[in-house]
Amino acid sequence: MKITVIIVAGGKGTRMQADKPKQYLELYDKPILMETIANVSRQLQNDDRIIVVVPREDEPFVRKLIRNIFVQRSHFPLVEVTGGGDTRAESVLEGLNATDPETEIIAVHDGVRPFVNASLFRRLMGAVKDGHGSVLPALPSDDSIRLKVGNDFKAIPRETVFRVQTPQVFDAALLRHAYRLYAETPDTTLTDDASIVSALTGEAPYVVEGLKENLKITNPVDLALAKIIAETFDATK
Repeated sequence: MKITVIIVAGGKGTRMQADKPKQYLELYDKPILMETIANVSRQLQNDDRIIVVVPREDEPFVRKLIRNIFVQRSHFPLVEVTGGGDTRAESVLEGLNATDPETEIIAVHDGVRPFVNASLFRRLMGAVKDGHGSVLPALPSDDSIRLKVGNDFKAIPRETVFRVQTPQVFDAALLRHAYRLYAETPDTTLTDDASIVSALTGEAPYVVEGLKENLKITNPVDLALAKIIAETFDATK
């Protein structure tokens, strides 16, 4: 089945307190976004596609990075770069507009989650191929959880709370349909793609086990931890 992965990398990185957006900060020898593209590419076939969505003003810069870093790779799916919108959902919509109509499976992934491996991809793709139209990875919370209600903080059993990750994987027709509906009535309370699909089509996500190493790098502590993970991480396992 033909797969397209939309990698969304439009963040400004204000929480990182750096002089450039977080997706361009270096994780050892290459920018975080390039490490993400490399590890995602290892899970795909040559006839699959990756669409990288970045701020419009960054398109030439990112295209140059991709040419310089990946030109020597013999196995690499087609990578395209397109400009995003003002919000994450608008950027995903731009990515969807750039997908091949023949694509059967579409995954949406964060550009600053570089640590994706083969076992996570197998769980996600296997669930879609088994007939689930919307699949997401998630991990249980290691912390005690409290819900703020007014001025009170009420305890919630932590076994009922999960931390959602990306990539989130969808039947292509279902995701396109959900985003057509979203474009008509945007709702900023829907913060990920599975939420948009669920709210607008009624297709509840199927949840598979996430990956502990698959952190989203958003602040300096995350970046320090990512450098430790990168020392031993193997995307082929």
